[in-house]
Amino acid sequence: MNNQTKKKVLLVDPPFHAFFEYDRWWFSYACAQIAACLRENDIEAYVYDADKYFKKDPATQNRDEMVKRQPLYEEGVKNDNHHIWKHFRETLDKINPDIVGVTTWTSKMQSTFKILEICKEFNPEMKTCVGGYHASARPEDFKDNPLIDTIFTGPAEFTMVEWIVNGCKEKLVAGNPRSVDVTKLPPPSRESLLYPEHYTPSDMSMIMTSRGCPYDCTFCSNKLITGRKYQMRTVDQVKEEIEHIINKYNIKSLDLTDANFLVNIKKSLEMAKLFKSFDLTWGTACRIDIITEEILEKLINYGCSYLSFGIETGTNAGMKILNKKITVEQVYRASEILKKYKIRWKCFFIVGFPHETLEDMETTRRFALSLGASYISLNSFAPLPGTEIYNTYKSTFDGLSTEIHEYNQLSPKATFLRGISPEQYREKFLSILRDFDNYNNSVKATEDFHGI
Repeated sequence: MNNQTKKKVLLVDPPFHAFFEYDRWWFSYACAQIAACLRENDIEAYVYDADKYFKKDPATQNRDEMVKRQPLYEEGVKNDNHHIWKHFRETLDKINPDIVGVTTWTSKMQSTFKILEICKEFNPEMKTCVGGYHASARPEDFKDNPLIDTIFTGPAEFTMVEWIVNGCKEKLVAGNPRSVDVTKLPPPSRESLLYPEHYTPSDMSMIMTSRGCPYDCTFCSNKLITGRKYQMRTVDQVKEEIEHIINKYNIKSLDLTDANFLVNIKKSLEMAKLFKSFDLTWGTACRIDIITEEILEKLINYGCSYLSFGIETGTNAGMKILNKKITVEQVYRASEILKKYKIRWKCFFIVGFPHETLEDMETTRRFALSLGASYISLNSFAPLPGTEIYNTYKSTFDGLSTEIHEYNQLSPKATFLRGISPEQYREKFLSILRDFDNYNNSVKATEDFHGI
């Protein structure tokens, strides 16, 4: 691309947590990955990671506090004079991009449209585009919107480069979720992140060794971008990236973004051995049914300091409905091994699934508190378009009086539960959440696991 046609691109991850003063600990990986592909093709690219640049309140480490602050998002989005929007306007003036691309998530829809509105006010001739999960699941939500020039569905690392090189003409650019070869991707461009003073070495330690997950949990949106294609980067690629972030950012540990690190145990252990060669501690997410004493010993010997597991529910019937392909008994067996080896471990739970009763939620509470985990996390079920569970209850979700974007994991609405009023559900959710917060505080895990 010659200098006459060279474009300047601003990739935006819209604000959400910033309105709650929550310390969201990672950098915008998807935007930094696309920025790397653009820069590799001589296209100037910057990332505006809106949840990183503003005041953080330690009180939000308790998830109960995050529920209380939910109204601040809707109020903040509508406040044209909010300091967050003033900061974005200042950034537009500073960068003066030709193209702004916004990554979308269902719960961030309001701030996505506000970002686009500000962009078109700043420069009506600017090209604007949206991509990411929600654009892939429901491109119709953006169709014919005068604020949006182009919609990207599926992975956009390569399709966005082609779109820019070809003159930004297409209105809809569809990427095949199974088309991307991660070994052909450059590492994410941390250097493209604006306002680097807001990032710590811990933030920069986030790294991906594998992409995708071959499992098919009914509530998971991962497959809309990856098509359930699981693939790993090469050891040499990961080695080069680790060397870079050690030298430039002085990182002391690694936080893996992998959705499921131990799919290919042999290759994953080769990666773990690589981490050990740098004398780095690290942590990751994996399936709890894979845990054996032999595997855990190897992980710990290679420097693994924590593991995270999606358990979701406390009943075997619920696990079957969610297609988790694990059982309560398997979780208990793994928990005993994890406690025996004294490794830190975090488990995630969700309540409010459409099939659940108050008794099911109570069972999940008791189950989670009985495991002896280092940290337990609770989310409220949020219907995500394009997932199997959404499609199963589509008539229910499409008929909700509340807009779908008003649901998120800490906004316990759940107006779709049968025989349970919204008030009953909210009371039950908050009761379980407070028990989990109290448990985490009692084992002094909140600080340790903030950011994990």
